[in-house]
Amino acid sequence: MFAPDAIRQARLENDGVEKSRVGTIVDRDQGELTTFGQMTRKIFQKADLFLCNDQRKEEMKQKISRFLHLVFDTNIHTPSRAESAMYEASSAAASAACMSRQVGAAIVSVDGELIAVGWNDVPKFGGGLYGEDDRALHDNTGVHDRDHRCYNWGKRICHNEIRRNDILDKLVENISSAGLLNSGVTTAALRESLKGTGVDSLIEFSRSIHAEMEAILSVAREGKNSLVNATLYTNTYPCHNCARHIVAAGISSVVYIEPYLKSLAVALHSDAITEDATEKGKVVFRQYDGVAPSNYVRLFRQASERKKDGKFDRPDPKTAMPLFRMLLDAQSDYEYKIIADLSDKEQNAMVHTNPAPRA
Repeated sequence: MFAPDAIRQARLENDGVEKSRVGTIVDRDQGELTTFGQMTRKIFQKADLFLCNDQRKEEMKQKISRFLHLVFDTNIHTPSRAESAMYEASSAAASAACMSRQVGAAIVSVDGELIAVGWNDVPKFGGGLYGEDDRALHDNTGVHDRDHRCYNWGKRICHNEIRRNDILDKLVENISSAGLLNSGVTTAALRESLKGTGVDSLIEFSRSIHAEMEAILSVAREGKNSLVNATLYTNTYPCHNCARHIVAAGISSVVYIEPYLKSLAVALHSDAITEDATEKGKVVFRQYDGVAPSNYVRLFRQASERKKDGKFDRPDPKTAMPLFRMLLDAQSDYEYKIIADLSDKEQNAMVHTNPAPRA
């Protein structure tokens, strides 16, 4: 469950928290360095259900009730437009071979039609991205590996990370060569002190095109659809490079799951982008609300018979068992029980096969 930052800040102030402390509290879960920090941003994306609590209580109860019906398979519910689109985006992300992260994007028209999908990977000549089918090309001269993605090309390095580190090393070298280091300060200490600066957030040296850009460009390659007033779904908050393309393409809203702290989308384009859903005349970036893509197939695919004697057969909620069944004991305990059960059956079988001789 989550709420937009503006609403969280307002709620904290209404609860009597000083304004000077509100920002610290809101930002605390974004990346605490201490070992006992919450780091809720890391685990948030692994939720089974995403629920925005900026709605009326009746709406929230309805969404929770729907999720329970899905989990216990006690009623029929089909995916919402947002759930289907985010599943498409999440599925597209699986195609990415990027060593940093897998990002997927899906663009949906105003009428709910899927226009395009994209993922982050290296572009290839002729359009599109390298993929699994490029790994081996067979022709009359032999087999050629045409997969030039970073993990399989050149020195097999992440070019963005290597070049970013080169910048830090060059800064340390220049400062040291200029004699600006105080006595007792080592170059290693200086290098360590530069961590966490804006250099760590540089992203423009990657060979991969981002998922949002690929989705937009795929529409241009086909030349069949308009992106004006479309919605882009992505499993990760767009970076500021993608943000400007999204604005220029005419897309009206973006829905994401995982925050991306390196993004300066709003800071650089506050004239055209907002995270306030009530603000008009700007592209709205908002967090996803619905069933997690990882549970899409498990919850929406038919798990049991839906009818009996030609009529809808609704299971009794009081006796229904959840689709998500978690083992409470250690896996090894279950293995021991199975082994013990098999041993008992084997001994019984031997007794019946070879009964004891009569006296």
